Amino acid sequence: MTNSAHIFTTEDDSLEARIHAYKTMSNELHNIEASQKLSQDKKWQDRLGTEDELQQAHNIIKNSLRATLNNIRDIDLQKAQEKGLMTAEDIIKFSAVKQGFENPSDSKQDKIDKNKADIQKSRNQNNRNEKNNYFEK
Repeated sequence: MTNSAHIFTTEDDSLEARIHAYKTMSNELHNIEASQKLSQDKKWQDRLGTEDELQQAHNIIKNSLRATLNNIRDIDLQKAQEKGLMTAEDIIKFSAVKQGFENPSDSKQDKIDKNKADIQKSRNQNNRNEKNNYFEK
């Protein structure tokens, strides 16, 4: 899977559709991040997918959110507020999220998060191997 895979689509190029796509992808990013945290809980591990699957979903959703951010200009934000599609608070959050995606330190944090996920995956695999070896004896 490429690093540019995404699920960003709109019915049309209207402001309403683009704002809706942004809000949807923002919510989905929150959901996948919550799923990744829950996947560390043994009760949820078998229900949410593998670490790789969750990481792939996270990457796709981040790419999709990035696409929605790039598809909305500053002038669009003002129009969205005038039409009641976004509040002033929504616009502040939008700007912060967009700045976070443009900030190069984010890529460092992404690498840290990926390394943590890889370490946890390795630990989980080692634990499974140890349990299997124990029961095979």
